[in-house]
Amino acid sequence: GMAYTFQITSVFTKLSVHENVALAARRVITGNKSIVNNRVNEVLKKVNLLDRSEQIAGDLSYGHQRLLEIGMGLAQTPRLFILDEPTQGLAESEIDDFISLVAELSIDTTILLIEHNMDVVMRTAHYITVLNFGEVLAEGTPDEIRANQTVQAAYLGTE
Repeated sequence: GMAYTFQITSVFTKLSVHENVALAARRVITGNKSIVNNRVNEVLKKVNLLDRSEQIAGDLSYGHQRLLEIGMGLAQTPRLFILDEPTQGLAESEIDDFISLVAELSIDTTILLIEHNMDVVMRTAHYITVLNFGEVLAEGTPDEIRANQTVQAAYLGTE
C-alpha cells in the first residue's frame, strides 16, 4: 500500500519506459499481460510519457526519468505515496503538470511530499511540517506557514 520515489532517480536504465512501469505494475497486478499493459498506458498518460513508451529509460532527460519514477510508483496504486524531491530537475512546465498530477492523486492517495522548492510546497500541500536541522520548526496550512516569522527567516528569506 506504499510507494516511494527517491531523491536520486532509481529507474532501470537499460529497459524501456514501458518495461519500467510494467515491472512496478506487476508487483500488484496478477493477471494477463493486457491488464498490465492497460495499467502501464494509463499511468504513462498521467505522467505525460505515453509518447516515450518505447524509449530506453537511460536515454531520457533527468526530468523525464523523475516522471518515470513517479509513474512506477503510481503503477502500484499506493494508498501512501512518498515523493522525495520530485520536482528536482523538472522544467517549469513540468512542475505545473506535476502539481496538477498531485492534486488529482491526492483525492484517493495520501501524498507525503519531501520538497525544498517552497513554491511547489505552497501550491501543493494542504498541511505542512517544516523541519530545520531535523527539528520541527512549524506546522500548519500554507497560509499559516507563510505568515510564520521563524519559517520566513529560515526558509523564505524574509524577516
